[in-house]
Amino acid sequence: RMVAAGMGTLMLLGGLRPKGIADCIKVAVGIGQTLRESAIVFYKEHMAEPVLGIYQELFQTSHEAYEWREQARVSKESLKRMLTAFVKDRGLDKVHAVAAVSEGGKAAVGGAAVEG
Repeated sequence: RMVAAGMGTLMLLGGLRPKGIADCIKVAVGIGQTLRESAIVFYKEHMAEPVLGIYQELFQTSHEAYEWREQARVSKESLKRMLTAFVKDRGLDKVHAVAAVSEGGKAAVGGAAVEG
């Protein structure tokens, strides 16, 4: 394939004249194949890969962000349950401690500061 295109280039650049219709056809086929291969490479590099990258950024990133938010929510609920159990086991003021933590403030629980 590339030999035919190379021969055609040599004939054109070197000033050689094709000897017959068969040589002209070889040159045309070689140029056509080279153009086809270049078009395929161009399509992949400048169209297909960028579109795929945009798709992945839009849909896979948002999915990961959703998973992160869901994990954070589950962790928050788990921490609240643990704090409630701790306060109950210690016989402390449950309402005060849980309210302070859920508001993001600090509450003194048994002499220790608890942050939310």
